Amino acid sequence: VDTGADSGVLTIVSGDPSSGTVAVPISGSGTGPAICACAIDGASCLTTTRVDFGIVDTGRSGSRTVRLVSCGTEPAALEEVVLEISLHPFATDPTLRITTPFPIGRLQPGTWSEGVITYTPEGGDSHTGGLRYSLGASEPRSWIALGGRAAQR
Repeated sequence: VDTGADSGVLTIVSGDPSSGTVAVPISGSGTGPAICACAIDGASCLTTTRVDFGIVDTGRSGSRTVRLVSCGTEPAALEEVVLEISLHPFATDPTLRITTPFPIGRLQPGTWSEGVITYTPEGGDSHTGGLRYSLGASEPRSWIALGGRAAQR
């Protein structure tokens, strides 16, 4: 979801092979509330749709701080930030948990909510999940994919 400027080309294909196609340039700007996700990496917050914990030793933990930024032109009412428990492909493995909850509420443009997700593999190979967030019942839900791999010690 973004509220910035976008552009593209709409290609219209004729049903008559001798007529060819027509390319129509289009552009516009979105407005309204929006949330953009990034993962903290040192002093930077890298835009992401997936948080990768990499390889973590079995019995050890790896944590990542995730920031949900109000990136729209209007305030965003962040109503929910949870681990998805049932919806495939984002059903979250129990090795992933939120260890610092995300504050919810009204976020002015440019402000954010931050939380920490921790991965503690107890065996196995790859573990996946999803962080679900929403701006309200009438707005679509969004997910950030989560993943990590267990290393056997």
